[in-house]
Formats: sequence, structure tokens, C-alpha cells
Amino acid sequence: MDGRVNLERTAAVIKRANPDLVALQEVDDKTTRSNGVDQTAELARLTKMHSAFGKAMDLQGGGYGVAVLSRFPLEEVKNHVLPHADRYEPRAALAALISPDDRTKLLFVATHLENKSEALRLQQVGALDNALAQHSEVPAILAGDLNAVPDSPTIAALSQHWTRSSSQDGAPTWPADKPVMKLDYVLFRPESACRVISSEVLNEVAASDHRPLLVVLEIASQSSDTIHRRYQSDDAGAGTSGAVAFKFHVERSHALPRLSLGASEWTYTSMSASSWNPLFESAKAIIFGDYPSSWSRLYLEVESYDYAPD
Repeated sequence: MDGRVNLERTAAVIKRANPDLVALQEVDDKTTRSNGVDQTAELARLTKMHSAFGKAMDLQGGGYGVAVLSRFPLEEVKNHVLPHADRYEPRAALAALISPDDRTKLLFVATHLENKSEALRLQQVGALDNALAQHSEVPAILAGDLNAVPDSPTIAALSQHWTRSSSQDGAPTWPADKPVMKLDYVLFRPESACRVISSEVLNEVAASDHRPLLVVLEIASQSSDTIHRRYQSDDAGAGTSGAVAFKFHVERSHALPRLSLGASEWTYTSMSASSWNPLFESAKAIIFGDYPSSWSRLYLEVESYDYAPD
């Protein structure tokens, strides 16, 4: 806020907050005005985090845009250029796929939306949702300067698919010295993916013209649970019937349900909420019981089974 770019000061703010993920806006990449410094790489070095830069436009022999810092390695990074008009600054959204642990995938997105045109911001929101559709099966966090107040059409449009981490009004984040407007947000999807532990605007007035927003989220477990179900088996060919008890894993998944047994495997393209008719060898097995509504699809892996003829 004092007009000076001081990456060591910015890094110190980040290290004090000790985050797992950081979304940065207004980042220079080897521009003349920044003395050719790769600001993303330098902040990564100072904070000892992984990093990626997403260019929104060319500037003074380099680039200008957004960046991501992550405590976890970045597995897949894609920069999405958002719609803009000739008289407005180009904008981008940088998406990075990460694995906080060996059972969890997460998409982290940093962006900086248009600051002068609501209509253009709404176009950017639509383009952002379309761009991220390819990762719809992965929980996602969207963070950045959205240049929109909480009751704006932009935030209303985002709220159709994203859940805000703070209350309806939230604490203001801009300008840093005496903030009067909330422009910075952390959102996530789906709503069941995260639980908000805390959301706080930090009392930092010098490192940027916006105050930092620190949000702590608990990511819902994506690990599997071992459970038991009873199957009723009816072998139409042999005319015999019996009960088969399976022990299997159930995982929340957008993949098609799959039942595997030894070297055999069957894939099914549809199921209902209360029943599903897979083939079991030459028999037809029906799963009895209701599934939680949050499990739109299931992944089943058979561990063992016992067959008891009637």
C-alpha cells in the first residue's frame, strides 16, 4: 500500500500465515518495471513452496497475470484466458491440480476478474465455469480478487455453483489501509467438499493494496470404507438360488460403477438409488438397500465373498 514492491515483505506475510495454498494477483513475470524478476519463482523460493504463473497479458518484455503457491507438488497446471474487451485489461484464471495426500485430489484456482464492467465480469464467470467443467469430479477451491461486492450479480452468478467461505457480507478487504469493500473471496465446490473452519481478513496494510484473506477449510475425506451388503443370487440357467455375502469398498466417485472379482470385471452404465442389477458369473444379483443421496455413483471392489445355496 506504500507503493513499493517488496517480495521479501510479501513472503514474510505468507510465511506468518503458514498456508497450504496461496492465490496471487497482479504478478509480474520478467517485466522491465520489475527489473526482469520472475516474481512467482522468487516468492516460491522465499516461502519454499511450489509455484506456477498464469499470464493474462504481455507487458514490458514479460508477462502479467496471476500465480499459485502450493505446499504440495502441482500435478497438472492450466492457464485459462478469460473474455475481455479491447478497452479493458485482459484477465486469466490459473488452475492447478494437487494431491494433499495419496487419497485426495483437489483443484485450486486463482483468478482476478474485471474491475470496471459487471457485464464483462459475468462473461468471465461463465467462461470460468465452462473451463473447469473437465474437472467437475474433483473438489475445487476458487480464490482471488473478484472485483465484486457480495450483493453483486457477479457473486450471485458464482454462488449458483460455488459456496462462499465467509458470511453474506463478510469483512472488507479493500483498500488495505482503511478497507470499506469486500472484493476478495475464497469459494469451493461442491458444498459437501469442504467445511469452513475459519475465515479472517488479516490486519496487513503494507504488502498490498488489498488485505490478505486467510481461510481454513477441512476437506471431506475421499477415502473408502469397508462395509458389508447381502446379495440375493438367482441363477436363471441352473434354476437354483442362494445368498451371496460380499465384502467390498465403497467410494464416492464419478466413474462408472465397477464390480470386480478375481480376473473378471464388469462395467455398468446405470443404476438406481435403491437397486442395481449386475451380472455375477451366470447369475443375476440384486443389491438390496438404499444408498445415501450424496452417493450419485459407486465404485465397488470385491474383497471376498461366500455363496450359500438354498
